[in-house]
Amino acid sequence: MWKVLLVEDETFVRRKLRKLVNWEELGYTVCGEAANGQEALEQMKTLRPDLVLADIAMPVMNGLELLEASREAGLDSKFIMLTCMNEFEYARRALELGASGYILKLSMSITGLQEALAKAGAELGRNRMQQELALSRAFDRYYAQALRLLQSGESAEAADTAMEAISSLRLSMGAPPLKQVAVVTVFGDETAGLAEEWLARSIISPKECVWKSALFHKGITTLLFWSEDQLIVDIEAVKVLGFRGLISRPFFPRHLLRRWQDHFREMNAVWYEDTPGIKELMSPSSKEADRARVFIPSWEMEREIIAAFGQLQVNTVNELLRGYWHTMRERQAPVEAVRDAAGRLINMFASIVSDTGAVNSGELMGSSHSHAELLAMLSRQAGEWSASLARTQVKLTDHPEINRILEYCRQHYSSNISLKGMAAMVRMEEHYLSRLFRQKTEDSLINYVQTLRLEKAKELLAQTSHPVAEIGRSVGFPSENYFAKTFRKRYGQTPSQYRKEHMAGDKA
Repeated sequence: MWKVLLVEDETFVRRKLRKLVNWEELGYTVCGEAANGQEALEQMKTLRPDLVLADIAMPVMNGLELLEASREAGLDSKFIMLTCMNEFEYARRALELGASGYILKLSMSITGLQEALAKAGAELGRNRMQQELALSRAFDRYYAQALRLLQSGESAEAADTAMEAISSLRLSMGAPPLKQVAVVTVFGDETAGLAEEWLARSIISPKECVWKSALFHKGITTLLFWSEDQLIVDIEAVKVLGFRGLISRPFFPRHLLRRWQDHFREMNAVWYEDTPGIKELMSPSSKEADRARVFIPSWEMEREIIAAFGQLQVNTVNELLRGYWHTMRERQAPVEAVRDAAGRLINMFASIVSDTGAVNSGELMGSSHSHAELLAMLSRQAGEWSASLARTQVKLTDHPEINRILEYCRQHYSSNISLKGMAAMVRMEEHYLSRLFRQKTEDSLINYVQTLRLEKAKELLAQTSHPVAEIGRSVGFPSENYFAKTFRKRYGQTPSQYRKEHMAGDKA
């Protein structure tokens, strides 16, 4: 609701304005009344109205003088002037000074006044959007500076400058200074709508926070709530939410950088805790020496894990991963170091199975909330890829040219592969190659390629939502009918039936 101040020396006119206009329907609320410009100016300094509806001809200080004085005082309220027929020159002067419009008192109608108020409301809305956009950019600059300083440990002077810009901008908007800020840090990337949800549930109150932000940085979501007044945080309600992190009670904005830094430091201890929950940040417990500790990755252990994965030794991979994670826990490795190790391993696994686009390591990191959870995700992904690799692993023979063909088929199964093309590649006669291939693999070349295509199709049907026809084409079948017919002949069910059965198994 826009706040409007009525300034008119004639009491009955003010009463008429209050009575005849449905202010709330137009988006306004009358915040005060004044009988002359001087009274109005004092009220404007405290009430901060969005709109002033003022008569031009008034004692002590007239409407034009009030408009000029308000601008000199840095007040940016919009004005609609009330004037008589013989005061047109004054009305023109009011427009030059920035008034939104004027209304003739003698011929004033409810419709005309409502139209003027609607026009002023639209202008106020546009101005508010521009101000909020500018304020949003100012907050973004502050957050960028603060995160850079938190990472580098440099002087906070740049962030202080950015905060001063926010204060100056709010002052130019006629808004009071920001009084308190509350900070919450949780592991994971649950940024969408989280701040709004907490306000709606009164976990943070009042609901009318001046500004709220959700930032995701290096696996941690930070929620910030800013207020012009006292903020209240329901600590007990926060503790039982399904998150893992820290919360600070509201404090003065000038302490934000230091408190945010404490959050990031103490989140390292939260990362290793066995039970989830959001805990209140008390005085940081870590010693400065412990905080500065640098964890050096075990390249030898990572090489062993990768080698075991390449040999499809799933149990060994899981055992080595558990040992590596235990070592990092014992040494209280920084969260960032653990995430980096997981990222290196997942990228190497993807490279071995030639599936670098299947998993986004950043998304994997962002969805993990603890040391144990990241280990479980990494182990699960390694197991899925190992199973996939085992299904398509080339079984080598004792004949180098046949092995060459097998490797080519595995890498190019979606292409047009023919006996004639393979014979040309290895420089053999077609009939001889056909007999040799069957002798060494106990399968025909065409059937071998078809098996590769069908196995890949099964993976895509089970793990993606791509249309059946698109999957068939992607693995090398020229038409959907041929794909469905071949799939049914091999597995006794259509591709769609296979997909539904797999999905039903997942849900169970």
